[in-house]
Parts: sequence; structure tokens; C-alpha cells
Amino acid sequence: MSEIKFWYDESIERLIILNLDNQKRVVYRSKKRIETFLSTYDLALSSCKGVFLDVDRVGVFKAREREFAPFRWFRKTENTYSESVE
Repeated sequence: MSEIKFWYDESIERLIILNLDNQKRVVYRSKKRIETFLSTYDLALSSCKGVFLDVDRVGVFKAREREFAPFRWFRKTENTYSESVE
């Protein structure tokens, strides 16, 4: 688990999350995402003043294994149509 810093910027109404290992940054704009993130750390939006240092419990910077599949929707089994030929 990597260490992160996060803070809420009231002037632009965004939550900024910074990964300390590789200096990558993620910005949350949605109030729902912000509240979900802060609830993991037992914080409320009104009490989120200043910079917080903690580990990445949510997995914001977790390496995701993504498959490059531009036509993934086309390969779904429920979208295929087949007839039995006798």
C-alpha cells in the first residue's frame, strides 16, 4: 500500500489526492466520490481542513490490469445470435 496525501480545495471544490511514491495526482470532482473517499478515512467534508497523510486504503493508485479491448461490447455472449442449422 502506498502513502498518499490528500486535501480538499474549497476554492475549486475538488479533492486532490497525491501519491508520494511516484508523484501521480488524482482529482475528484463528484461530491459522491469525495464523500465515499472521505468516509473510508472517517472524515466529513466539513472537517477536511488541511493536508492529510495516510495509506491508500481505497486503492486509488492500485495497479489495475486492464485488457485492451476496443470491441469488448461486440464479444458479449448475450448480444450474439445463433441459429441451429439442421
